[in-house]
Amino acid sequence: MNTSETDEFAVFFERRVMDGFSRAGYPCAELFRPGSIVAFGVSGGADSMALLCASVRIRESLYSASCTPGENDTASARFRVITVDHNIRPPEESGGDAAFVRNFCETLPSTDCRVAVFERGAVERLARERRRGLEEAARSLRYGIFESDARQTGAAVICLAHNRNDQLETLLLRFLQGSSAASGIPRCREPFVRPLLDIGRADILRYLEILAVPHRTDATNFDNRYLRNKCRNELVPVLNSLVPGWDTAVLSGAEKAAEDAVFIDAAADSCSWRSDGDSLCMDARTFRLQAAAIKRRLIYRAFDVLETETRIPYAFVRRICRAGGGEHRFSVSAGGITADSDGVVLCLRKTEKDRTAEEIGFYAVITAAGAYEFPFGTVAVSKETPPPEGSAAYSGGRSVFVELPVVVRSAAPADCAYTGGGIRKSVSKICAEAGVSAAQRGNVPVIESYGARSVIPWTAGGGFVFHPEKSFSPSGEKNTFRIEIISEN
Repeated sequence: MNTSETDEFAVFFERRVMDGFSRAGYPCAELFRPGSIVAFGVSGGADSMALLCASVRIRESLYSASCTPGENDTASARFRVITVDHNIRPPEESGGDAAFVRNFCETLPSTDCRVAVFERGAVERLARERRRGLEEAARSLRYGIFESDARQTGAAVICLAHNRNDQLETLLLRFLQGSSAASGIPRCREPFVRPLLDIGRADILRYLEILAVPHRTDATNFDNRYLRNKCRNELVPVLNSLVPGWDTAVLSGAEKAAEDAVFIDAAADSCSWRSDGDSLCMDARTFRLQAAAIKRRLIYRAFDVLETETRIPYAFVRRICRAGGGEHRFSVSAGGITADSDGVVLCLRKTEKDRTAEEIGFYAVITAAGAYEFPFGTVAVSKETPPPEGSAAYSGGRSVFVELPVVVRSAAPADCAYTGGGIRKSVSKICAEAGVSAAQRGNVPVIESYGARSVIPWTAGGGFVFHPEKSFSPSGEKNTFRIEIISEN
């Protein structure tokens, strides 16, 4: 490819980024105007580096910025880069990413960089408190840093680099998980904007190559124990091979779903919940007269107001939709929410914590070797080199090999895992087949390592049997540990 062609591609790419800003409601000519501050979340990966570099070049083309690197130019917007060291990965990796971003920003005009370093263990503590995964906890803390920094600096928006591939992966995962959020990642949800949603990863990498812009690669992106990576590295190639054009069709469907969502939101605005103490209430007849899609939207809005802390099963939502506007009394509970109706008024409220469930439930993040006490018994974690994958000693019986950190927690109704035969089953079915009584299931543990799960139920004759997912295996010997149940309560 000659110089002219590469220059044309770079210009074309930057025009697409400008279009992305405009579609999100923030034209670059306004957003990058003199005196404004624009924030960017930059990890050092290809996507965020491409967004930052393209934005710098667009700013220069619009306002002819001519100051030297490291200086501020009052003739255009100032860029504020925020990079986060989560302190989950080894210091040379996560700290190296942060240092890379900081050093790169020093080469750019009118661009300063903040490196936010989380205290080691902060992500694990939040995951434990919220009973969620490490990835979700890290994202929550990261976005909190982005928003607080933007408020302090007066940044107009925070630019994130989710791209077309991210959108497709999100849509596939939400579909497979039965999510109602069929419209995918939003272009704009203030204060966040995502200008790259129409640009694929291949074009992003080509743009960086043309401009000789370096970037960092997170090794965990290739670890298929993460569900998203499994989707990206295994499912997407199959779809590309078997269903040409599937990506365009999925994105078109998402665009239609987003347009439908705007209409549903507007229709739902005609009804509203009223506060009554610790409950949200609505006239039962008003609720009954709404279309099913509007009923669902009203229920999920109530969940947001009530600040639900766990995922609510859709069966619970469906039951409220069908019975909530009826003329008969009913009361149902799930996920810490209770819905009541006396035939006249429908109310949703947070359920008081069940003392018994609180005593039985458990959650712990294990980051080092040692012995750990749980309601079901003692777990020993030791540094060991794993046997050959597929051998009888590799997983099963009373131990399994993993990479730290891992989460050990109570099993939830929605948990599923692959059995030894490679069949995916719900934890309830695994427990039933193992002879675990309903009363005992509160002590059934689940091990999560880098997104993979191993469900460990009692067998009918006592003891434990591991049922690791097919991908629940360490990627190497460097950080491999054996987890073993050495005594039972």
